[in-house]
Amino acid sequence: MNERLVVDETCHDVAVVGGGIGGAYSVWRLRNQGLNVGLYEYCDRLGGRFYTHTFTHAPDVPVELGAMRFSKKDHQLLYRTLQKVGLKTKPFLDRDQVKNDAMYYMRGRYLRKTDFRDNNIPYNLRQHERLGIDNIYRYLIQQTNFSGNASLFAQERRYLVSKDGVKLEHQTIQEFFKKYLSGEAVDILSNTIKYSLYHMSAASVIPQLIFNDTMVGENWLTISGGMQQLPVKLVKQFLSVNTKRHLLYLNHQLLSISRKTEDKYNLMFVRTRTLDGKTMQSNESVIVCSRKVILAVPTTALLKVNWEILQKPPIVSNLNTVNHQFGIKLFLVYDFSWWSDIHSKSDVFCGKLHLHNYRQKCPNPIIQHYHYYHHQVAKFASSWYATPKRTGAVILTSDLPLERTVDFGVSKQTGAAVLMVAYSSHDMWRELQKHGNHMWTQQHGVTTEVVRHAHLYLSQLYNIPVKNIPEPIDGRISQWNEYPYGGAYSTWKIGVHWSQVWKLLHKPSVIDDVFLTSGSYWNYDSDTWSENTLEVIDDIMRSYF
Repeated sequence: MNERLVVDETCHDVAVVGGGIGGAYSVWRLRNQGLNVGLYEYCDRLGGRFYTHTFTHAPDVPVELGAMRFSKKDHQLLYRTLQKVGLKTKPFLDRDQVKNDAMYYMRGRYLRKTDFRDNNIPYNLRQHERLGIDNIYRYLIQQTNFSGNASLFAQERRYLVSKDGVKLEHQTIQEFFKKYLSGEAVDILSNTIKYSLYHMSAASVIPQLIFNDTMVGENWLTISGGMQQLPVKLVKQFLSVNTKRHLLYLNHQLLSISRKTEDKYNLMFVRTRTLDGKTMQSNESVIVCSRKVILAVPTTALLKVNWEILQKPPIVSNLNTVNHQFGIKLFLVYDFSWWSDIHSKSDVFCGKLHLHNYRQKCPNPIIQHYHYYHHQVAKFASSWYATPKRTGAVILTSDLPLERTVDFGVSKQTGAAVLMVAYSSHDMWRELQKHGNHMWTQQHGVTTEVVRHAHLYLSQLYNIPVKNIPEPIDGRISQWNEYPYGGAYSTWKIGVHWSQVWKLLHKPSVIDDVFLTSGSYWNYDSDTWSENTLEVIDDIMRSYF
């Protein structure tokens, strides 16, 4: 097939590559500067990892295939931006329900956080590890030189060492934990924190230890109607300011950057096409001109751009200072919320139930621990009958490959129920998605093998036969390991000097007006929450625009 090359005579003042939260925020920040700004996106939608999906069977229960929550306290720039563009927020899941019903399923037992605190758990812990997960967190922090002042964490982080004098950024989480905890305690943290302990710098886990950062925290918010609304709204406001000089180009993949003149660059894009969520290159390329370039794309995409600066060994080496972590979200839709029905009928929360029929109704994994729950019944009885009867746990964190299972809600329009079956870092789901038949042909449709294994694990989680789990009526799976993302999120590798990486990469050539805005390399943190990306862009805008 013959290739076709088109030369666009337009010359932008700024070309922004990437239509995710970074690119959307960049053009929004530039919207009132009277510049000709072009935004180029690889696929047919805006948002990147901000990706909201709505099921036909549950149109009023949006699900997040990517980013799904943020903290008003910790993500202040994101929150202010939401307010400025006029988007509303709401609690991420029902706070009262989450606070009361969040549970763990570990080694065949259902546990609440109080069980960890009271050491009523199936783990053989050392004496100093028996006062709950929060106490283990505090104990680990005490094994470092952290001052204890959370407001100083950002400044102190790069200087943190463990008691043996080794910098946290020079050891893995696993290495740090094993120095001070038993194997059983390490296993607990592995099953509750849900980080990869083997590839991440120990410095990456410190925020979780300090701030007790969990998905069920009371300060978690989400955007009403879906997180993807933010990048879409940012771009919409950008375009509305100047419809002639502000331009959006979907389905454009950047191939190369080269000098055109002393103050201009040629950017070569290949036009792509997206079908059922798969984006492929076409045989048509286009060259556009720009005076400045903002690369708001993930590392995997950067490494494929043919620009001599990005091929230099020091740049490549620093681009590779992050791990790309695998992760999936699996959503299944059912005609009704059978898991809530199981909870209320099989009495998963055994400690709060009628004592006279306890032995007959309590699921097998818990019945062997009857004596513990027996003396808890009286304690819980008054509060149980004083409040309306609840359904099942909103969030179940387990040591199964599901890792986290979340009740996303029931459609008020159709009655269909949405369950996030798995929020997992297990690579097995990627392999299962390659086998079986696709049950739904739409974008991110789930295969029969994924559903079969999901039901096997759900049968363990809810202690019911697989045959009693109804067939789903819809489902989606998101996995971010392929181009352009490379992973669900990224974290620092060990031995990385963050400030040096940021200094080199944010403007990789002192003589070129080309900027990298990935939050993965931000000087002050080591994860890829969107807050980091917004802070990076603000820093670049202040310095160079």
